[in-house]
Amino acid sequence: SQFRAALSAMDDDPPTPAPATAAPDAGVAPARDYPKVTVRILRMTAGLSRAKVRKRMKLHTSAFQRCYSSQGLKAKPDLEGELTMTFQILPTGKVGKARIIGKRLGHSTTEACCLVYLRKFRFWQAPKTPVTVRARFTFRLTTPPE
Repeated sequence: SQFRAALSAMDDDPPTPAPATAAPDAGVAPARDYPKVTVRILRMTAGLSRAKVRKRMKLHTSAFQRCYSSQGLKAKPDLEGELTMTFQILPTGKVGKARIIGKRLGHSTTEACCLVYLRKFRFWQAPKTPVTVRARFTFRLTTPPE
């Protein structure tokens, strides 16, 4: 199943991005081979600081980048897109209900892997009542950082 494939892939190290090749002349753009995942909080119910939730999510982008690199880019080297998920942060700090509500990524194994990682998150600051969050994850190939 997709979830088993995603779980087994989590133990694998993500592939190292290939180094950017120098452009033969100044008019040629550098290679776009560095996988990058960004997260944006779209909506959130009251109960926690939006800034703290965003900070915690940004700390976990490496987990989503691992899914993107080890699952998506292995199968589709030019894969890019977005994934929107909604989830609850419980009073224990753990993630409760989590599901994908929008996908423009087009790779179900990567999507399943991201959902598995999201469900494993633990937030430092726990709310008094469950907080529902809607977040968009963007998966892009960019030029490598220098």
